[in-house]
Amino acid sequence: MGDLEISIGDEPTGAVKWSEMDLTNLDLNTWNYINRNFDSSPFPIDPVINSRIALWFGDILSLTVDGLATTTNESLDEIQESILFRTGSNYPQEIRNEIKSIRTGEARVVSGHPNLPCRNLLLTVTPRFSEKYKTAAETALYSCYSSVLEKVSEKRMETVAIPPLHLGGKTNFPDELGVHVAIRTVRRFLEKGHSYPRLIVLCVPDPKLFSLYLSFMVCHFPREPAHEEYACVRLPTQIGDEEGAAWLPDRKIRIFANPAEHPERNEEDDLGVGIMEQLNRDFVQMKEDIDKERLITDGRKRRSFSSLSEPERNIAIEIETKERQERILRRARTEDLSSIEKTGCLYRSGQDRCGRQIVVVVGKWFRPEAMDLDKTFLYLVRLLDDIDGPYCVVYFHAATGTENRPGLKWMRAVYDNLEYRFKKNLKALYIIHPTMWTKVMCWWFLTFLAPNIKQKLLNVPGLSELYAAVEPNQIKIPAYISEHDITLHGFGAIAYSHTHSGASTPVK
Repeated sequence: MGDLEISIGDEPTGAVKWSEMDLTNLDLNTWNYINRNFDSSPFPIDPVINSRIALWFGDILSLTVDGLATTTNESLDEIQESILFRTGSNYPQEIRNEIKSIRTGEARVVSGHPNLPCRNLLLTVTPRFSEKYKTAAETALYSCYSSVLEKVSEKRMETVAIPPLHLGGKTNFPDELGVHVAIRTVRRFLEKGHSYPRLIVLCVPDPKLFSLYLSFMVCHFPREPAHEEYACVRLPTQIGDEEGAAWLPDRKIRIFANPAEHPERNEEDDLGVGIMEQLNRDFVQMKEDIDKERLITDGRKRRSFSSLSEPERNIAIEIETKERQERILRRARTEDLSSIEKTGCLYRSGQDRCGRQIVVVVGKWFRPEAMDLDKTFLYLVRLLDDIDGPYCVVYFHAATGTENRPGLKWMRAVYDNLEYRFKKNLKALYIIHPTMWTKVMCWWFLTFLAPNIKQKLLNVPGLSELYAAVEPNQIKIPAYISEHDITLHGFGAIAYSHTHSGASTPVK
C-alpha cells in the first residue's frame, strides 16, 4: 500500500484517512445490481465520518498510536506472539498485576510497554463461534469492538489501531461475519458524534482479508453515489441495530401467547440463540414506547438470565445496561425539561481553581414531592453530558428541611443509572454548610452504596473555605446562602470575595 501518513501529536505513523485513500482502481462491477437487498443505502455518504477512519494493510505494530487493541483470554495468559516478542514472556504477568481478570466481550486498558508503539494497550476477549449460537457469538464480538471504542473515548485517545478481533484465539469465526461486525460497529460508533478518538485505524495483515475489509468499507463508508449503490447489493439484509449489535426483527415482532407451542418453532428456537433471545423474551410485556418507561423507579431491577452461561450472562447484563443508558441519554437530549430548569435546584457555573467545571445543587429548591424525579434525573444527565472532561459538584445544604430530602432508593437508582464516564469525571463533591444529618447520610451512602466516590467528598463549613477551591466570581451563589453564611461566620467570606473578585476570568 506504500508509505502513508497520519499523525499523533507530531509523530508520523503509517496510515491514510479513508476519505483520502486512492480508490481509483476499485472495481465495483462484479456484482449483480438487479438483486438488491436495500432500495437505498442504510449508510449514507458522510465526509466527516470518512475522515475519522483509516484502513491499513500491514503489521499493526508498525503504527504509532495512542491505543492498540489486541485479544487475550479471560485469565490473561494468552497474548499475541508478536507483542510478546517485543515485551518479553513476563509481560502477561505484568498485565495480571494491573488487572486481575477480564470477561468475554469486555475491554480493559493497561499502560503500553516501552517496547510497544502505543501509549495504551486495549485488551479484549473474543467469543468462540458456533453456528447453533451464532447470534450470541455475533453479539459478543460486537461487544468487544464497542467496549474497545468506549474505553478509547473515555481515555480521550487521539488514535487507536484495531486488528481483526475475530481472529483472536481459537474462535473459528467466519471472516465475512467478523469483518461485517467490526466495520458496522465502528460506523455506528462514529455516527454518535464522539469526540474521541480522532482517528480509528483498522489494521489488516492478510491480503485476502484486506479485500474483504475493503468491500465492507465501501458499503459502510461510501464516498460517492456508486458506493451507495454497491452497498444495496453487497450488504446482507441483517446489518445490526442502531448500535451495530445483532438484530433479529422476526424474533422481536412475532408475539405468541405461548411461543413454546407455536407450530413454526424449530430446533434452533428450542435451543435458543443465547443472549439476544433471552433479552427479547420480555418483549411481550413491553409498553407501547420503551422510551416512556419510568427511568428511576425500577432502575435496579434486571431481567433473569439464569438460562445463560456465566460469560453470556455478563455480556447480556452489559448490553441491557448500555441500551438503557442510551435511552436515558436520548431522552435527556430531546425532552422538554424546562420545568426542572426553572426550579434553579441544578445548574452549571464556572470552573474551580483546577479548571474543572462546576455543577451546583441547591438543596432548598429541590422538592421531591413537587417535582417529576424522572425529569430531574434527565436534567442532571443533560448537564453532565454537556461537560467534556472532569467536573466537581457543589451542594448547598443550608435552610433545607425534610421536604427537601430525596429518598435513599432514588439516590441509589440515580447513581446506578449514571454512565461510567459521569462517575469517573466527578473529581470532588463539596457539601457546603453540612449538618450532622448530611454527614451521617453521606457516610452511610458512600460507604455501602457508592464507595468509589467516598474519597471525593469534602465537608465545607462555609463560603470562605469554598473560595479556597473556587474563585468567588466563578460560582453563582443564591442570596440566601450568603445571608446564612454571614449568620454563621460573619462577613469574612464577603470580604474575601470582594478582595479576590478580579483574580480570574468571570463566569460565562
